[in-house]
Amino acid sequence: MVDTSSFKAESGDKPVKWHESEELTKESEAAGASKTDDNTSMFLTLKTGDVKLDKSTATWKKETPVTLLVKKEIEQGQWHCEYKISGTTGGKQKFCVGLYSSASPYNESIILGSNEDSAAFYGQGVLIKGGSTKVGDKGNVGGEGDGVGDAANRVLPIKDGDTVSIEVDMKEKLATFFINGNLQSAVITNIPSKFRFGFSASKSGAKVEILKLTEKESATYNPRTSDMWIPYGAGGSAGASAWTISKRSEIAYSFTYARWNQNRGLTAIVDKLITQGIWRVGLIIRGAWAPNTKWQPVIGICKDGWAKDGATALGKDEDTIGYYSQGVTTQAGRMLQGNKEWKDGDRLDVELDMRERIVYFFVKGRQGHVVYTNVPPQVRVGVSLSAAGATAQVALLSDVKCSFQPRATDWWEPWGGVNVPNKTSLFKVPKIPDKIVISQMMAHFNDAVKYTTMVDFIVQTGS
Repeated sequence: MVDTSSFKAESGDKPVKWHESEELTKESEAAGASKTDDNTSMFLTLKTGDVKLDKSTATWKKETPVTLLVKKEIEQGQWHCEYKISGTTGGKQKFCVGLYSSASPYNESIILGSNEDSAAFYGQGVLIKGGSTKVGDKGNVGGEGDGVGDAANRVLPIKDGDTVSIEVDMKEKLATFFINGNLQSAVITNIPSKFRFGFSASKSGAKVEILKLTEKESATYNPRTSDMWIPYGAGGSAGASAWTISKRSEIAYSFTYARWNQNRGLTAIVDKLITQGIWRVGLIIRGAWAPNTKWQPVIGICKDGWAKDGATALGKDEDTIGYYSQGVTTQAGRMLQGNKEWKDGDRLDVELDMRERIVYFFVKGRQGHVVYTNVPPQVRVGVSLSAAGATAQVALLSDVKCSFQPRATDWWEPWGGVNVPNKTSLFKVPKIPDKIVISQMMAHFNDAVKYTTMVDFIVQTGS
């Protein structure tokens, strides 16, 4: 079950006492450190003598590119690492802060961001992963020192004397960057499940000091439409996620979020195949109502095997149902009124009762008036959006007790206009499916005209 309510605890810091940690000494030795190292240092030991290490400070003595890694290996929780950088101006100096995956052996000569096992935020205001530049401060495509970017003002250049921070959320697998306490717009998703913070520099006299390395009570990052999400490593695949991950870069994923990086209509699918029982999927949509977007926001369900992340909105064909933000539900052009409109930040719920093979929707806890019956035996929940910066969050993914309350004012609609086959229902199939709609154990009369049907269990009367 994915329930993000646990992410809302008040934030706070837990200082780590490095010099008292026996575990860190063992980690350092396991990573290749000499037993004669000063175990009070916050950095892993270097083989080169070109950098002087103190407890929390490193100073470059020669013009040599060297990468330092912090001893603490990060595996869970929310962590904040803050550096102060000085002595970096002049010459062809390159310096950066970033992450280094524990899956790759530590090589102090590998500059952060130059391989697939690291990502780095460079002093020139660019973010590099896998050796390729991704975002920067000018919104143009170019070389490393040009402020390369997919959009303007993603990451600002770092100046001598600035403080630079990295904050990671291991639940969402996100890394964010700060300059002098100001959150930057570049966000790395799908960060490794185990990594170390790191710093690379190459200029004699360059100095980095770790000002803070703390575990926080909760994450402080909230997605913004101006942010750019960039998957760590070569592709967009992630580890644990509530979403079915696509290799396409137009949508980036964290644990509970899917984020649209471009103004392009695409559908993201929740990573749960629903076949039995009663399941509820809670969703929160933000930033999807930008002007001139291709699609109005829509949530819904699709048959298993329907094109995932396809450029077709839910509700446009016979294999999907869509519930649009205007309150209209659709399937292959058949539009039904009766559900409430929904807006930015509303809690939406899709509930599937696979015993009755029905699906119905909730907005802020209130059940809508449109019910679809005869849903396929294997379905998934999805979201279709088209605005760059829009996010869909899975707030709940759980099997639940039935919340459905049949009402006379509801309208029941068979999937594809076809009532349940006779052998799967306690009712004989009516010849007027738009007037009498049946599920497994219920029959609903959509019209005030008197009709009769063969009843073996329950009849739910309509308007």
